[in-house]
Amino acid sequence: MKKSSYLSLLFFCCLSITTWAQYDVSTWKSRDQWQKVPELLKALNLKPGAKVADVGCHKGYMTMHLAKKVGKTGKVYAVDLDNYKLVALDEEAKKRGFSQIKTIQGKPNDPLLPTATLDAIIMIDTYHEVAKPIKFLKKLKKALKPGGRIVIVETIRTYRKDLSRKEQVEKHNIDIGFVRFDFKKAGLSLGVSAYPFTKYKNKETHWMWYLAGIKPNKGI
Repeated sequence: MKKSSYLSLLFFCCLSITTWAQYDVSTWKSRDQWQKVPELLKALNLKPGAKVADVGCHKGYMTMHLAKKVGKTGKVYAVDLDNYKLVALDEEAKKRGFSQIKTIQGKPNDPLLPTATLDAIIMIDTYHEVAKPIKFLKKLKKALKPGGRIVIVETIRTYRKDLSRKEQVEKHNIDIGFVRFDFKKAGLSLGVSAYPFTKYKNKETHWMWYLAGIKPNKGI
């Protein structure tokens, strides 16, 4: 193997390990220091007994916070494409006594959520990966009760804000304006937002923002 090819492969492997590691349970306590979960729970407008989905749940960081918020009378649907993440999530939920969590192995353009059932849905650092965002949003909207909400949480590097959507997504970022446009196309009313609301891992140029979209009380 040529030296340049070997170095490229080594870089990719190191990057992948770093990316996977940030979602491990061992990092959750440090993540609590910057993720501002109480603000996200407020944006979701959750109450005890609510039904909520964590789409792109990874190994369950936000899922566990949601389960604690809705309580034993509530329900949390944890959706991810990767079964190994869901297995790890189920094990963590069992350790914590959270029987109100149900895992779902979704599809790339369908989270396989129950229809007209949910009070809220959250996606953290996941929406930019969706290949057909309007179609996907309509699937999420269908799962909501009238008046229910979707909260998208994403990151943008400050020096990438002027890039095109395609360029941002290639770098695993997306700015709030593109999602605001998608919400309108999918028939969602704009709700609360914060731009930025925190800095990813406290990095000065790595903003994290959120935007809520509300399903109308009438119509589909």
